Amino acid sequence: MRLAPLLALLSLPAFADVLSPTLDVKSSGDNLVLRLEGTADIPVAAADWAPLVQVEYLFVPLRVQRRIERIPGLLRWTDLRVTEGREISLGFARARIVSDAVADNLPYLEARPFVVAGQFAGLYRARLVLDPARQSVRLRARSLPAAAAQAEARWGDPADLPRKSREMQLAVEEDAAALQRLARDLESLWNRWRAAPQAGDEWTSGLESWRARFERLPARNDLRPAHSIVSFMPAARSAIGEACESLVSLAETCEKSMGEPAGKRLASRVVEAAALRAHEALTGLDRAAGRREPGPDLEPMRAALATLRAAPDNVRGWYEASQSGGPGHDAEYWPAQRMRFESVLTESLFMIGRSAPPSLYADLAAIARLLFAETAPASGRNPSLLAAYSSRILKETAAPLDGEWLKACGQELKERLSRVERVLESR
Repeated sequence: MRLAPLLALLSLPAFADVLSPTLDVKSSGDNLVLRLEGTADIPVAAADWAPLVQVEYLFVPLRVQRRIERIPGLLRWTDLRVTEGREISLGFARARIVSDAVADNLPYLEARPFVVAGQFAGLYRARLVLDPARQSVRLRARSLPAAAAQAEARWGDPADLPRKSREMQLAVEEDAAALQRLARDLESLWNRWRAAPQAGDEWTSGLESWRARFERLPARNDLRPAHSIVSFMPAARSAIGEACESLVSLAETCEKSMGEPAGKRLASRVVEAAALRAHEALTGLDRAAGRREPGPDLEPMRAALATLRAAPDNVRGWYEASQSGGPGHDAEYWPAQRMRFESVLTESLFMIGRSAPPSLYADLAAIARLLFAETAPASGRNPSLLAAYSSRILKETAAPLDGEWLKACGQELKERLSRVERVLESR
């Protein structure tokens, strides 16, 4: 496509008055479907010839920046702003402008649904261009206006995109490892049987077992997106597909060769070379899959960590105010306040957990237990910080708080939060 005429076309001022598109995003199984609709303010006589509109579909990753709003006795997340990342092209399509059956209605846009492989949270955009020079001969003879417009729709929670990317990367790495094992297993199976006088039941059952383990991998790879919302996916999909084709061809060649006399069968080095080609097809995959997506936004992570660190002081502050008779800090108001505490702490833990590696899950679980997990009666375990203060605010027990236990609990909480922060900062 020549860029100069298109850029000149996009610079004209009256485009938004001609095309009025809307975009709708719906989930369909494991994919998303983009539906483009709208109207076009062109002469009905021109619409009768169904002018062609060029459409490009794009994905825009979103990053939500958040801050902590501090209210006495309460910490609350507040959305600060949403910033857009780099546009990623999903593909091109065409729409037609069609006359409406109702005489007074504007012509409307008719476009096939556009399917996006996978479900990725972010902003979806459709960019439309009506170029008179790219119409039929009859339409070019009419006074069809040049036009451009775009429509967009947001889908899902932007915070889910890094998690989705990591899940897909793990699945790719798992399949790459499985293919490398299958290549070695097929080579080993052939080496055991290539010199046998004739193929036996064990060879047949061994090959069938190998194919049963292999058959899910190509189908699973075909479902992977070919677009680059997840940057490493096109290279990974291509590498796995190539390795699958190499192994299928090798298995078929071995099976055919087994029908020949032992002396005429494939030499071991031929099979080794074919297995090596399958390995080589995956050589770049580790690099492709290892190219991580941009790391998590550390500002929300730091804010979440600050919320968890401040929790003991906030609970202790409420308790001391209830003891001194501070206004609005008695047992009547405490249940609602405790619910708010738990909600804010839980949201902070989940925000960190979505970007944390599995190695931190034990620390995060321990942090949750230290802060607000309940314990069974007579369990022999200390209550959480929230439960310890709560029982005294509600006058359920008159026993004094154990200062040594509170100190030890606070120290453990501090150490675990510091460990979590170090790991997140290094990613």
